[in-house]
Parts: sequence; C-alpha cells; structure tokens
Amino acid sequence: MSGRAQEAIHGLASMLLHIQHLRTINVNTYHVRGNAASILISLAELQELDEVEITCRTLSVAAERLTTERPFPCLRELNLTSSSVSGAPPIFKMMASYSRLRALVIRNKNEPAEVDVGELLPSLRGHLSLCSVEVTALRYIGPLSYRFLESLCGIPALIKLKLYTGGPLTTTDEELQSLASGLPLLQTLHLYSASTDQSLRLTINVLPSITTSCPFIEDIHITGIDASWPTTEITFPASSSLNTLSIPNAPIRDAQAVASFLGRLSDRDTFIISSFSWGGTEEAGRMRRLWIEVEESVPAIRRARLEDKAKLALTYK
Repeated sequence: MSGRAQEAIHGLASMLLHIQHLRTINVNTYHVRGNAASILISLAELQELDEVEITCRTLSVAAERLTTERPFPCLRELNLTSSSVSGAPPIFKMMASYSRLRALVIRNKNEPAEVDVGELLPSLRGHLSLCSVEVTALRYIGPLSYRFLESLCGIPALIKLKLYTGGPLTTTDEELQSLASGLPLLQTLHLYSASTDQSLRLTINVLPSITTSCPFIEDIHITGIDASWPTTEITFPASSSLNTLSIPNAPIRDAQAVASFLGRLSDRDTFIISSFSWGGTEEAGRMRRLWIEVEESVPAIRRARLEDKAKLALTYK
C-alpha cells in the first residue's frame, strides 16, 4: 500500500475509534493500491466490529501479522474483493480461529492462474459456527476436484456453499455424495465452472443422494453434469425442499426419461429446472429443445406422483 493510502487508512481508523459500538465497516481502496492485510491491521482497535467488507488490489503476505494480532474478536462476517489471493492463506488461517465467524466471502477479479484456491480452504475444517462460504476465482484454471472440496466436509453448520472457478469440475458422483453427507444443514450448493472441458465425471444420478443427505437443500447449481443416462434404480428422498435446480450445458438423450427422473426429485409446487448457456450449433439447439420438453413435462409428472402418494396414504388409513 502506498504511503498516502496507508496514512489515510490510519486516519480513518483514528476517527472511527471515537464512534461508540461501531459494528459494520466497508472500505474500498482498489484505486489507491490498497492491501487488505494492512487495512485489517489498521482497523484492529475497532474491537466491536462484527461485519467487515474490503475491496482492494491484493491480499499480500503481510497478512502473516493477522495470525498473531487477531483483530476483531467479535467478527461474524468478512467479505474481501481483490485482484490477487497470492497471500491469502494467512487470512484463512486467521479466520479459522474466529469462533463466531458465520460468513466468509472471497472474490477475486484477476487471480493468477498458478494460485491454487484449494489451498485456501483446508484451514476452515472443523469450524463450528461458519454457515456460509463463497469463493469466486474465475481466473483460477485448476480442477475443481474433491481435494478442493473435502475440507468443507468438516464444517457441520454450513448452510450456503458457493464456489466459482475457471477450472473444470472433476469431482465424481461418489465424491460429491461424500461431500453432501458431511453437510446435513446445507440449503444452497453452487459449484460453477467456466471451463469448456467436456470430460464430464458427474451424472444426474448424484442428485437424489444430495437431496437425501441435505434434507433442507433448496438451491442446486452445478456445472458439468451428464444427464444422458438417468437410472430408476435409485432411492429418492421421501420428501424434498428443492426449489431450484440449474445444470448448465448438461448433455441429454431422452427428454421423457430425464423428466420422469427429475419429477421425483422435489415436492415443491414452485420447483424450477433449467439448463442454459447452449451455444449456436445445430447440436446445441437440439439439446436446448430437449431441455425445454423436460421443463414443460416435470410439473405434470410431479403432480401425478404426489396424487399417487395421497391416494396411498388414504388407503392405509
């Protein structure tokens, strides 16, 4: 951080110390080459802050000081937006020691491709209060693999998980099932990849196990699912809260088979299914038409299934 910017931040911190019970702060130093670590340290005396949002150029290795000084003992939400996360691991290490932390958002605009975002997550394992994790790193081109995700299995209170990267989603059905089984309170799951890699490893058959392991889940968005071969030899949840399912660019062969499969996935009247982002080729147009058929067929299939369940319940009475 430049000397003038550092002086300005220190001046701001001195002024804010006179505001009693300050709980929330939003600092944007992006245009003065701000450094998140220096900003956090400068504001360390604001002991009652519980929500901090910083937009800056970098999360530098100066963040090492954060692991010893531990500012913001009441911190519950941290939102960082920067151009690089090359020095972010110390910040994540610091976050792991905050027992009250509930929400962590890291957004990166121009992250170097060689930085492995997966290295940022393991320090969060075992955090008991963390409810929401969102990491956006579209310039990261490494695979969104199970190694990337497995540390999140040890965050039992997690309700929202959103990971957006530029690398391909290489997780398998079994690995995603394992992740879901460790997150019983999960309500939102977004695994988004901007990669054009077509070697899909996830299939549509993983969805029932997610809704079974995560009974409160309402929103699923996963890039890189193959919907070509849905199977009926799967145990579906007795009931499901799923409201929105988004699986962009999912290959499909039989619209009615997929509609029949997805019609058993949710009990919600407002259940919405979408597969979008199809390109302009003839094959893409055919896929899009099949998905429109699925979207139109699922409501009737779901209603028929619920009517059958109601009739069965009356029979047993």
